[in-house]
Amino acid sequence: ALIGALTYIKKENCDNIILNGDIIDSSSISKHPKNSNAPKYLYEIELTKSFLSSIRADYPKARIIFKEGNHDDRLGRYILENATELEGLISLSDILGLKDKEIEFCETTQIMKANEINIVHGHEVKVGGGINPARSLLLKTYEPTIMGHVHRTSFSAGKSLGGKFIRTWTTGCLCKLSQSYMPYSSSNHGFAIVEKDSAVRNLWINNGVVE
Repeated sequence: ALIGALTYIKKENCDNIILNGDIIDSSSISKHPKNSNAPKYLYEIELTKSFLSSIRADYPKARIIFKEGNHDDRLGRYILENATELEGLISLSDILGLKDKEIEFCETTQIMKANEINIVHGHEVKVGGGINPARSLLLKTYEPTIMGHVHRTSFSAGKSLGGKFIRTWTTGCLCKLSQSYMPYSSSNHGFAIVEKDSAVRNLWINNGVVE
Protein backbone atom coordinates (compact mmCIF):
# COMPACT_ATOMS: atom_id res chain seq x y z
CA ALA A 1 0.00 0.00 0.00
CA LEU A 2 2.78 2.41 0.92
CA ILE A 3 4.75 1.70 -2.25
CA GLY A 4 1.57 2.06 -4.30
CA ALA A 5 0.79 5.46 -2.77
CA LEU A 6 4.33 6.83 -3.19
CA THR A 7 4.54 5.56 -6.78
CA TYR A 8 1.18 7.17 -7.58
CA ILE A 9 2.02 10.61 -6.21
CA LYS A 10 5.32 10.58 -8.08
CA LYS A 11 3.46 10.01 -11.37
CA GLU A 12 1.07 12.82 -10.42
CA ASN A 13 4.00 15.20 -9.81
CA CYS A 14 2.72 16.12 -6.34
CA ASP A 15 4.74 19.00 -4.93
CA ASN A 16 3.72 18.63 -1.29
CA ILE A 17 3.69 15.47 0.83
CA ILE A 18 1.90 15.43 4.19
CA LEU A 19 2.59 12.43 6.42
CA ASN A 20 -0.59 12.91 8.39
CA GLY A 21 0.21 11.34 11.74
CA ASP A 22 0.87 7.95 13.34
CA ILE A 23 4.02 7.34 11.35
CA ILE A 24 5.41 5.64 14.47
CA ASP A 25 3.23 3.26 16.48
CA SER A 26 5.21 3.66 19.73
CA SER A 27 3.34 0.74 21.31
CA SER A 28 6.22 -0.15 23.64
CA ILE A 29 5.94 3.23 25.42
CA SER A 30 2.15 3.48 25.35
CA LYS A 31 -0.28 3.08 28.24
CA HIS A 32 -1.94 0.13 26.55
CA PRO A 33 -1.14 -3.51 27.33
CA LYS A 34 2.17 -4.41 25.69
CA ASN A 35 2.40 -6.94 22.90
CA SER A 36 5.56 -9.02 23.27
CA ASN A 37 5.84 -9.16 19.46
CA ALA A 38 5.73 -5.38 19.08
CA PRO A 39 8.97 -3.77 17.87
CA LYS A 40 11.18 -1.91 20.33
CA TYR A 41 10.86 1.86 20.24
CA LEU A 42 14.48 2.38 19.17
CA TYR A 43 13.93 0.02 16.24
CA GLU A 44 10.85 2.02 15.20
CA ILE A 45 12.89 5.23 15.36
CA GLU A 46 15.65 3.83 13.15
CA LEU A 47 13.11 2.43 10.69
CA THR A 48 11.32 5.79 10.53
CA LYS A 49 14.56 7.70 9.98
CA SER A 50 15.39 5.39 7.09
CA PHE A 51 11.88 5.79 5.66
CA LEU A 52 12.03 9.58 5.84
CA SER A 53 15.48 9.66 4.22
CA SER A 54 14.22 7.51 1.35
CA ILE A 55 11.23 9.79 0.78
CA ARG A 56 13.45 12.86 0.74
CA ALA A 57 15.79 11.15 -1.74
CA ASP A 58 12.91 10.16 -4.03
CA TYR A 59 11.21 13.57 -3.80
CA PRO A 60 14.11 16.04 -3.48
CA LYS A 61 12.07 19.13 -4.37
CA ALA A 62 8.85 18.35 -2.52
CA ARG A 63 7.71 20.16 0.57
CA ILE A 64 7.36 17.37 3.16
CA ILE A 65 5.49 17.80 6.43
CA PHE A 66 5.56 15.31 9.31
CA LYS A 67 2.38 15.61 11.36
CA GLU A 68 2.58 14.37 14.95
CA GLY A 69 -0.38 12.05 15.51
CA ASN A 70 -1.61 10.55 18.77
CA HIS A 71 0.75 7.58 18.38
CA ASP A 72 3.76 9.74 17.53
CA ASP A 73 3.20 11.99 20.55
CA ARG A 74 3.39 9.03 22.93
CA LEU A 75 7.03 9.98 23.41
CA GLY A 76 6.10 13.39 24.78
CA ARG A 77 3.45 11.90 27.04
CA TYR A 78 5.85 9.21 28.26
CA ILE A 79 8.38 11.86 29.24
CA LEU A 80 5.75 13.93 31.05
CA GLU A 81 4.59 10.89 33.01
CA ASN A 82 7.96 9.28 33.73
CA ALA A 83 10.75 11.82 33.37
CA THR A 84 9.46 15.39 33.66
CA GLU A 85 13.05 16.60 34.16
CA LEU A 86 13.68 15.81 30.49
CA GLU A 87 10.73 17.84 29.21
CA GLY A 88 11.96 20.16 26.47
CA LEU A 89 15.30 18.39 26.23
CA ILE A 90 14.15 15.51 24.02
CA SER A 91 11.94 16.06 20.97
CA LEU A 92 10.71 13.67 18.29
CA SER A 93 11.68 16.15 15.59
CA ASP A 94 15.30 16.20 16.76
CA ILE A 95 15.47 12.43 17.24
CA LEU A 96 14.28 11.87 13.65
CA GLY A 97 16.61 14.52 12.26
CA LEU A 98 13.81 16.28 10.43
CA LYS A 99 15.68 19.58 10.09
CA ASP A 100 18.62 17.88 8.34
CA LYS A 101 16.18 16.17 5.98
CA GLU A 102 14.38 19.48 5.34
CA ILE A 103 11.13 17.99 6.61
CA GLU A 104 8.78 20.31 8.48
CA PHE A 105 7.27 19.27 11.79
CA CYS A 106 3.61 19.88 12.64
CA GLU A 107 3.01 19.47 16.37
CA THR A 108 0.30 17.30 17.88
CA THR A 109 -3.20 18.87 17.69
CA GLN A 110 -1.90 21.61 15.36
CA ILE A 111 -4.22 22.05 12.35
CA MET A 112 -2.91 22.47 8.82
CA LYS A 113 -4.62 24.14 5.86
CA ALA A 114 -4.52 23.60 2.11
CA ASN A 115 -6.35 26.64 0.74
CA GLU A 116 -9.65 26.58 2.68
CA ILE A 117 -9.42 22.86 3.57
CA ASN A 118 -8.40 21.93 7.11
CA ILE A 119 -6.11 18.92 7.41
CA VAL A 120 -6.11 17.12 10.76
CA HIS A 121 -4.87 13.80 11.98
CA GLY A 122 -8.07 13.27 13.97
CA HIS A 123 -7.15 13.34 17.66
CA GLU A 124 -7.59 17.12 17.53
CA VAL A 125 -11.34 16.84 16.95
CA LYS A 126 -12.10 13.53 18.70
CA VAL A 127 -14.10 11.90 15.91
CA GLY A 128 -14.60 8.14 16.14
CA GLY A 129 -15.08 5.58 13.40
CA GLY A 130 -18.84 5.00 13.31
CA ILE A 131 -20.77 4.11 10.17
CA ASN A 132 -19.60 7.20 8.28
CA PRO A 133 -16.75 8.97 10.09
CA ALA A 134 -16.74 11.80 7.52
CA ARG A 135 -20.32 12.59 8.57
CA SER A 136 -19.25 12.81 12.21
CA LEU A 137 -16.38 15.03 11.11
CA LEU A 138 -18.79 17.31 9.26
CA LEU A 139 -21.02 17.70 12.30
CA LYS A 140 -18.00 18.33 14.54
CA THR A 141 -16.23 20.93 12.37
CA TYR A 142 -18.68 22.23 9.77
CA GLU A 143 -15.69 23.33 7.73
CA PRO A 144 -14.03 21.59 4.77
CA THR A 145 -11.76 19.06 6.50
CA ILE A 146 -9.64 16.02 5.68
CA MET A 147 -8.89 13.60 8.50
CA GLY A 148 -6.81 10.44 8.92
CA HIS A 149 -6.85 8.58 12.25
CA VAL A 150 -9.84 6.29 11.62
CA HIS A 151 -8.16 4.31 8.79
CA ARG A 152 -11.26 4.44 6.60
CA THR A 153 -12.13 6.15 3.34
CA SER A 154 -15.37 8.10 3.66
CA PHE A 155 -17.04 11.28 2.41
CA SER A 156 -19.83 13.57 3.57
CA ALA A 157 -21.34 16.90 2.54
CA GLY A 158 -23.79 19.42 3.92
CA LYS A 159 -25.09 22.90 3.19
CA SER A 160 -25.16 25.81 5.60
CA LEU A 161 -28.14 28.10 6.09
CA GLY A 162 -26.35 30.62 3.89
CA GLY A 163 -26.12 28.12 1.05
CA LYS A 164 -22.45 27.21 1.42
CA PHE A 165 -21.61 23.58 0.68
CA ILE A 166 -19.27 21.92 3.18
CA ARG A 167 -17.39 18.72 2.33
CA THR A 168 -15.44 16.42 4.64
CA TRP A 169 -13.26 13.39 3.99
CA THR A 170 -11.55 10.70 6.01
CA THR A 171 -8.70 8.79 4.44
CA GLY A 172 -7.62 5.19 4.51
CA CYS A 173 -4.31 4.19 6.08
CA LEU A 174 -0.97 2.84 4.88
CA CYS A 175 -0.39 0.43 7.77
CA LYS A 176 -1.59 -3.06 8.66
CA LEU A 177 -5.36 -3.39 8.39
CA SER A 178 -5.52 -5.86 11.26
CA GLN A 179 -4.02 -4.97 14.63
CA SER A 180 -3.81 -7.15 17.73
CA TYR A 181 -6.16 -4.81 19.61
CA MET A 182 -8.64 -4.77 16.70
CA PRO A 183 -8.24 -7.90 14.54
CA TYR A 184 -11.56 -7.48 12.71
CA SER A 185 -11.57 -3.77 11.94
CA SER A 186 -13.17 -2.16 8.88
CA SER A 187 -9.94 -0.33 8.00
CA ASN A 188 -8.92 0.10 4.37
CA HIS A 189 -5.79 1.33 2.66
CA GLY A 190 -5.84 4.73 1.02
CA PHE A 191 -4.71 8.35 0.87
CA ALA A 192 -5.88 11.66 -0.60
CA ILE A 193 -4.62 14.19 -3.12
CA VAL A 194 -5.61 17.85 -2.81
CA GLU A 195 -5.45 19.75 -6.08
CA LYS A 196 -4.46 23.41 -6.33
CA ASP A 197 -8.13 24.30 -6.92
CA SER A 198 -9.01 22.46 -3.65
CA ALA A 199 -10.56 19.49 -5.42
CA VAL A 200 -9.97 16.34 -3.36
CA ARG A 201 -9.34 12.86 -4.71
CA ASN A 202 -9.89 10.42 -1.86
CA LEU A 203 -8.27 7.26 -3.17
CA TRP A 204 -8.57 3.62 -2.18
CA ILE A 205 -5.73 1.12 -2.39
CA ASN A 206 -6.76 -2.46 -3.03
CA ASN A 207 -4.00 -5.10 -2.81
CA GLY A 208 -1.40 -2.42 -3.50
CA VAL A 209 -3.27 -0.96 -6.48
CA VAL A 210 -4.58 2.62 -6.29
CA GLU A 211 -8.24 2.88 -7.31
